[in-house]
Amino acid sequence: MKPGITIFALLFSIAVSAKAPEQFSIKTSAPENRNLKFTVRVPAPGNRKYPRRIMVLFGGRNWTGDRTLKVYKMDELADKYNLILLSPWFKNDEYWYPEKWSGKALFEAVAQVCRQYKVDPKKKLLYYGYSAGGQCANLFYEWKPERVKAWGVHACGVWRLLKNTKTPAPGIVTCGEDDTARFEISKLYIRKLREAGTPIIWLGLPGGHGLSENTLKMARSFFISVLDNGKVIFIADDQVKRLIKANSRQAGKIEPAYRNTFFDKQTAELWNSLTTD
Repeated sequence: MKPGITIFALLFSIAVSAKAPEQFSIKTSAPENRNLKFTVRVPAPGNRKYPRRIMVLFGGRNWTGDRTLKVYKMDELADKYNLILLSPWFKNDEYWYPEKWSGKALFEAVAQVCRQYKVDPKKKLLYYGYSAGGQCANLFYEWKPERVKAWGVHACGVWRLLKNTKTPAPGIVTCGEDDTARFEISKLYIRKLREAGTPIIWLGLPGGHGLSENTLKMARSFFISVLDNGKVIFIADDQVKRLIKANSRQAGKIEPAYRNTFFDKQTAELWNSLTTD
């Protein structure tokens, strides 16, 4: 290959790559979060099939936004689906309860990102979180469900039942089997949420409280299925572990409390290969 072509290719790849993550701050009334930082990553340009949307990533307890983006590894997903990744640097002050102060701060940050990067403010958000961040994903969704398209949590220890929406957003809930207290409370609450009409995938995984690659792989697959498809095509029973076509007679016999819902075959098969509970 000629040197000139090689240089051109290098310059082109740089030009179309995503911007490096940036930081900005929001003022709050919370004592340990007076100057609350956010990390924002803007996707590489070019995929016009998917209008820009914001994905909020809540890290583990008191994580920085930079650490969250690095651990969650959502960059490839974000570039393909034109997602702006936004991660708050929450610290203490019971930040997982959005009605106290953190919800207002998050939506101020979302509004700023919408203005700066030309995101339609009516586009619903995606939420994903681990541990205390899982508590955020659940509680922030319950607080303002009309703002959310889909949500996911891993190792969540604080739950609330969704009571104030007729069109619940789909979710994915995962937890390590040895993370005993969170595992049991997660199972209890997802069954109640399912009975109330929320479509949820439940996946119990080997291990404790940590965040494994299989956990993240499952989460990415779930969000891809939501962004690509709007219709449930497979159902699985927690108790039987067998995939059934959603339009089949057998699917209608599965009790709502044990019903897993899948928007694509790939996510359904991945779940089937990983589920142990």
